[in-house]
Amino acid sequence: MKVDIGKRLDSWDDLFDFDILEKIRGRVAMLEEFVEPIMAAKYALGIDPDDWSEAAVNRIIDLLKRQKNYIRGYLGISQIVPVIAAGELWVSQIWSGDAATARDEFIKNAGEQHAEEFEYVLPKPMTHRWTDLMVIPRDAKDVEAAYHFIDFLLRPENSARVVKASYYPTPLKRQLLEKYLDPEILQDPTVFPPPEAGLIHLNYTDEMLKAVEKISYAVKG
Repeated sequence: MKVDIGKRLDSWDDLFDFDILEKIRGRVAMLEEFVEPIMAAKYALGIDPDDWSEAAVNRIIDLLKRQKNYIRGYLGISQIVPVIAAGELWVSQIWSGDAATARDEFIKNAGEQHAEEFEYVLPKPMTHRWTDLMVIPRDAKDVEAAYHFIDFLLRPENSARVVKASYYPTPLKRQLLEKYLDPEILQDPTVFPPPEAGLIHLNYTDEMLKAVEKISYAVKG
C-alpha cells in the first residue's frame, strides 16, 4: 500500500505534522529510549537543547502526548528492524548502524528493485551524536589484558573490521580507516554522517535527567 504524503520527510517537524501523521497512523515509531523522542520534540519545537525549564518541559509533554495517538509505539531496536524490513513500519527513529541493517533486510525482502524506497535521513535542523563506551571494571581480574584488547580494537585495520561488521563508526578518524574500507561504506551516511548534518553533543546534567523522568512519566504514565 502506498500513501502520497506530498513531500520528502527530512525534518523533525515532519514527525509532529498531524496532517502527515493522520495519513500514516500506526506506521510510525519512536525509540523506547525516551531521551530520543524528547529531543525529537525539542528540535521540532525549536527549543534550545540545554533548556529544561518548566515552560520547555510542558511544551514537550503536550507535543508528545498529541503525537502518541498516531504512533505504533515507543519501540526497541529488536522490534523496529523487523517491521521496517517487512514494510509494515514506514517512518521511525532508529540508531544509525541499525538503520543500515534494516536497509539490508528490507532490500532482501523487497528486492533490489525497491532499494530506493528505503531512505536514511539525518533530520533538520540538527540532531545529536551518541556513543557506546568500553570500560574496565574496578575489580577486573586482568587490567593489563583489558588495555591490550582496547589497543587491539583501536588499531586502524581492526577498527575497520568493526565498522564493516556493525555499520557503526569507531573513535578513530575516518582518514585512518580509508585504506581499509570500501568507498561504499565511506560514503554511507549511516556510518559517516556528512558535515552538514548539524550534529551536536547532549549535556547529560542532573536537570536534564530529572526533566526526562518527568516527561516520560507524564507521557507514558
